[in-house]
Amino acid sequence: MSQDPKRYTITAALPYTNGPVHIGHLAGVYIPADIYARFQRMQGKDVAFVCGSDEHGVPITLKAKKEGITPQQVVDKYNSIIKQSFEDFGISFDNYSRTTSKIHHDTASEFFKKLHSEGKFIEQVTQQLYDAYAVGDQRRDITILKPSVTSYSPSRENTGYFTRKYLPTQENESNRNGSDPLNYDNNYRSIRYSDVLLMAAEAAAQSGGANAISYLNQVRNRAFGNNSHDYPYNGESDLLAAIADERRIEFAGEGHRFFDLVRTGKAKAAFDNYNATRPDQTAETAVNFDENKNEIFPIPLVELELANALSTWGQNPGY
Repeated sequence: MSQDPKRYTITAALPYTNGPVHIGHLAGVYIPADIYARFQRMQGKDVAFVCGSDEHGVPITLKAKKEGITPQQVVDKYNSIIKQSFEDFGISFDNYSRTTSKIHHDTASEFFKKLHSEGKFIEQVTQQLYDAYAVGDQRRDITILKPSVTSYSPSRENTGYFTRKYLPTQENESNRNGSDPLNYDNNYRSIRYSDVLLMAAEAAAQSGGANAISYLNQVRNRAFGNNSHDYPYNGESDLLAAIADERRIEFAGEGHRFFDLVRTGKAKAAFDNYNATRPDQTAETAVNFDENKNEIFPIPLVELELANALSTWGQNPGY
């Protein structure tokens, strides 16, 4: 049996402070939320109707460059305009704040720190991956950061290895342009040429094509600067396995590995191997994989409800 909550916490989409709100925003988002908040108050309910200006994001930086002012000046300008618009329309927020406020930063940090202290986050670069690179492979030190243990304070999940690929660091700070290397210097990669080569190599190897080894060796030649590790290298005899291993080290940190393991039916074995050989054998560091479930992700409930498809489509198996 459902119970009436002690308090109704109501919110609405946080407006970006890169421009004023318009009538569509008000009619589609804030007025409906305001009507609901007022209705609950009329019923004698304890209501907290909260919202605020979203002052983080690339659109704000772009607006600042367009107007020739700083991002802080942009958010100050449009926060004031947006807040005044809500007051003029009588939107009855109990609290309207800003994502740059101290309480927002402190509260968000507390959520993160609590989840982190409970071991809810697992994002590790392991020694297994580091050791998978052959001596002379230039990709290892481009992909993985292995700092001196005295140069940072290790967390409890520390492995001693960190993702370095595409990471903006102090050493390249003076050589870049733009205010944010992740947004400007670092272009979005839809697909890399090495991915095309290794997909072609895999397809050729499976179909008996003659170019599989050539495609694979093009990737290796670039990594070593020569043909010293051309296939077959050091007793290699399984071409498909060599291509799979090459994909692992070529695309480490780019989000391909999980899907490669799933599509080749090797995910369960890979996770079991990791769990058996990880240095820290505590339960918090285990990464479990359930076959016939974790190959796909759950469909977000909100998407099913919006499509009115919860009963017709159903959820993916196991979720």
